[in-house]
Amino acid sequence: MDGSQKLKKQVKEEFMEYLTLHKHRKTPERFAILDHIYSIKGHFDMDSLYKSMIEVNFRVSRATLYNTIQLLHDCGLVVKHQSGGTYLNMRGHTGTKTITI
Repeated sequence: MDGSQKLKKQVKEEFMEYLTLHKHRKTPERFAILDHIYSIKGHFDMDSLYKSMIEVNFRVSRATLYNTIQLLHDCGLVVKHQSGGTYLNMRGHTGTKTITI
């Protein structure tokens, strides 16, 4: 298992623990979004994330996308930083990942 696969496994476990603790549903869509975020290299915004998920034939509503990003933020897997009107999200304590939403 390479480094990115280990990181994906670790963040999935952390997210699952958070969802269980806070009594949120563990839906395939939430985990697909999490996996997709950690498959993207570099920055992206919510529109490009939505479009890239559609391109790989994974239909997800924008509401689900925004709600999942908020859950990822709430559980500490994504940290929001405002920079010039955009939000930069950086991966928390188990690695580094920068995304723009």
